[in-house]
Amino acid sequence: MRNMSKIGAKFICQECFAIFPKWVGQCEVCKEWNSVVEEAVSTKIQNFKISDNFFVSADFLLDEINCMLRHNTDFPEFNRVLGGGFVPGSVILLGGQPGIGKSTLLMQIFKNISDIENYIYISAEESSTQVLSRARRLGVQSEKVKIASSSNMREIMSALAVLNSKSVVVIDSIQTIATDLMPTAQGSLTQVR
Repeated sequence: MRNMSKIGAKFICQECFAIFPKWVGQCEVCKEWNSVVEEAVSTKIQNFKISDNFFVSADFLLDEINCMLRHNTDFPEFNRVLGGGFVPGSVILLGGQPGIGKSTLLMQIFKNISDIENYIYISAEESSTQVLSRARRLGVQSEKVKIASSSNMREIMSALAVLNSKSVVVIDSIQTIATDLMPTAQGSLTQVR
């Protein structure tokens, strides 16, 4: 396998994510003014060959496969939205207006899930003290919840690398996280992706 990468630039509308070959003052799609910004992107070109011996075996019949375990959050409406609770290994994006209660809801969910050993709450917007204050106010057990404050993706990934499989991780919030691998501003479309 050979890997080649190069840096290019795209002009992306921050409102509707339309992509343009050059800068324009008004987005032609959503008609928003001054929403198109230049973002550097890394395009990776990969060449690979699939082996002639490539074979996928079917080891189980459909009736023999157990349904995936879902963690019940004790919030019936939240469970319903997630299809019965959240699945181990899944990624869930919770969105809404600032101040609507996303962080409080996530902390309440922590309080009610009994079959998880560790909850890791990484806040890039609030200090660890602010998050701890909210947890105490909501009655969350402090020995189960680990709180960190960082907006650097490398630091976050290093901290998460030592976790066991029975952990739930919340990153609050994704648009404030940045990686030094991308030469764009924190919160830009490229960084969020």
